[in-house]
Amino acid sequence: MGFRDSEEDSWKSFEEEMVELEHRLGKMQDNSDVEGLINVLKHDIDWNARIRAAEILADMKDKRAVEPLTQTLSDEIPGVQDVAGASLVRIMGLGALEPLLEALRDENWVVRTSAALSLSYMASKGKAEKPLKDIAPAHIPMIEGYADQMGGAVEPLIQALKDEYWQVRESAAIALGFIGDERAVEPLTQLLEDEVDSVGWEAEEALAMITGKKRSK
Repeated sequence: MGFRDSEEDSWKSFEEEMVELEHRLGKMQDNSDVEGLINVLKHDIDWNARIRAAEILADMKDKRAVEPLTQTLSDEIPGVQDVAGASLVRIMGLGALEPLLEALRDENWVVRTSAALSLSYMASKGKAEKPLKDIAPAHIPMIEGYADQMGGAVEPLIQALKDEYWQVRESAAIALGFIGDERAVEPLTQLLEDEVDSVGWEAEEALAMITGKKRSK
């Protein structure tokens, strides 16, 4: 058996596992088994299962999922963190602001990054031309957005623009752009010359979203 055959068999095996996963968790959803889904979210070793459990819990909008989803903001897999944050917003609406701001202060930079992206998701729908594929996880439906009610997130996000990790700075810039508060203009302007190009690009986009003006080249 050649490399191509081995690769195709591995992909087929993965597809079969995903079908089995969807069937297993879909049955839990059909039976309104919130506790079972929470158990998957907290303990399943398969990160795909944890992601799917978070998505289904968000669909069900059961408040019992809030605490475990908040804990999942610290999951070891960034993608799981992202979906947990977006799922909290779908269940709690603006009530997710406090746990996300707390996560923005986490000692783990990956958690801080996911928190800022989740704040972007909270603020974003209808606020910009920027595609949301990099903001909201692939299977999470869009929400209406709470940008006008997120003034309390502005100063923490401005502080995050100074984070030692570029991923946090970039994500904070994106969130500030979607929120659209003019308090962010000066700090974002200072970020234009960031040592990481993508951070400067996101700062420029955020400034354009807030001021309505593109930077002259």
